[in-house]
Amino acid sequence: MGQLTLRQHPTAIALCRALFPAGKTLPAADTDALLGKMDAQLADHPALQRSLKTGLLWLNNRHRLVRGYAFHRASPARQARFLDKLATTTVSGKLLRLLALPFKAAYVLDDQVEQATGCREPVQLPAQIETFRWQQQITAARDCEEDLSLEADVVILGSGAGGAAAAYELACRGLAVVIIEEGQYYDRSHFNGKLTEVIPKLYRSWGATVATGNAIIPVPVGCNVGGTTTINSGTCMRTPPSVLARWREQGLHDFTEQNLAPW
Repeated sequence: MGQLTLRQHPTAIALCRALFPAGKTLPAADTDALLGKMDAQLADHPALQRSLKTGLLWLNNRHRLVRGYAFHRASPARQARFLDKLATTTVSGKLLRLLALPFKAAYVLDDQVEQATGCREPVQLPAQIETFRWQQQITAARDCEEDLSLEADVVILGSGAGGAAAAYELACRGLAVVIIEEGQYYDRSHFNGKLTEVIPKLYRSWGATVATGNAIIPVPVGCNVGGTTTINSGTCMRTPPSVLARWREQGLHDFTEQNLAPW
């Protein structure tokens, strides 16, 4: 199966159907379209392709070891039960979550899924982008026809919150500072609200950097002028009623579900 695309891979097809069945709001995933999009996105990343197919081979062999036959030959109900049970195990559960991550990302970022879940329209881009004098100091490596020699007192690697702040403080003290950044410089015209276009530009490894331990925790790393600071954000979820009740007991009487619902 090493030469198969994801659209042709029976285990990928079965996993996709098992992960995204029809629900109350969303229909079942269009497996062919979803896997075709993943094939296109992974076309220039052979290492990721191999890793993903290795994970699919692991899932198939894991199912064969337990059930005696391939994962894709099981009924949808049996596949769902197998994945639910596998998710509760210590090691295999982590491997399953890691394998499912790119499938879930492709599904969540699908245009039809975004529309069905009420995601906002893409950001309206400004008609004109202002330019500043300091932008003349930005040099992209791709624009250099030969090696570029710069004389400086300090060279800083990375333009995020740490590197940029250090560069500012040193420059304010009269030192000549050069900042080297692996990512590109993007202005407001590149922030169009389309995650499928923005994530490859601003994130290292498509935002798939994770920390592993007792759980797999996403650790998005920026790859742009501004570094991780450009993409850093907070994840905001609705406060559970039990938490609001405890807050009110502690004196925050206005923190009712009704008052906070609009926000």
